[in-house]
Amino acid sequence: EILGDLLLVKGQISKALPAYQTAMRLDSTRDIIHKKIERIRELEKKSDVAKARPSFDAEIRKAEELERNGEHQSAETIYRDILTKDPKHVEAARLLAGIAVLNKHFRDAEVFLKTVVSNAPGYVRAWVDLFNVQRELDHYDEALDSAKQVITLAPEASESYMVYANAIGMSGDHAEAIKAYQKALDLSPDRAGALCSMAHHQKTIGQQDEAIASYRRAIQVKSDHAEAYWSLANLKTFRFETDEIDSMLALLDDEDLPDVSRAQLHNALGLEFEAQKKYD
Repeated sequence: EILGDLLLVKGQISKALPAYQTAMRLDSTRDIIHKKIERIRELEKKSDVAKARPSFDAEIRKAEELERNGEHQSAETIYRDILTKDPKHVEAARLLAGIAVLNKHFRDAEVFLKTVVSNAPGYVRAWVDLFNVQRELDHYDEALDSAKQVITLAPEASESYMVYANAIGMSGDHAEAIKAYQKALDLSPDRAGALCSMAHHQKTIGQQDEAIASYRRAIQVKSDHAEAYWSLANLKTFRFETDEIDSMLALLDDEDLPDVSRAQLHNALGLEFEAQKKYD
């Protein structure tokens, strides 16, 4: 279901549908999944109208492959060539904005993305990209408007409420951000990222017990969630249980553990052992 939400927000409607259908087979009692499938069907009907336009699919695939190989300038040339032939090609413009972001040309990216959402106001992924760019530019009011648009277009996707929570959090309204993350979790209960982010806001406004519960739930959902362990360790009066310490030590034995996660676990264990006066 979470995969379906992500694909929906990215605009990959054809891939989102089978993801939701798989989720429904695993748990047919969740009405929200049925609603998400109905939403996908509606979007598929609308997308049929756009298929009459030249799609330049082969060119887009080639450019994306170039980007994966680090040849961003060559990819940019292809996107610009597509836009010369079809100035309203929304995907070429969105991908061109992505290259601008990569080069930290956020104002240029904002211009491209505003053109995209003007030509395709129902393109959720473009609104998410625009939100991220506006956040980089500290355009908080506009970023909030973009986040609200994401919810309007994809109200059944937990990802939409995570975007909105991020926008609200930038303004310092932690209580409202918590509500938005809770809405995301109501739709998709096993989102470790939402749990951890919500816990940060709970901690900020003094809801320590709630924050601890959220961090622990994030670890329960994703056992290698090092950020949650590190965040727990930074709570002044918090002490880990023995099984939690053992879990962190076991994670450190994993050679594939990302460096950032490894550092977070080392720091968390260091604080814990220091509190226990275990210096060996």
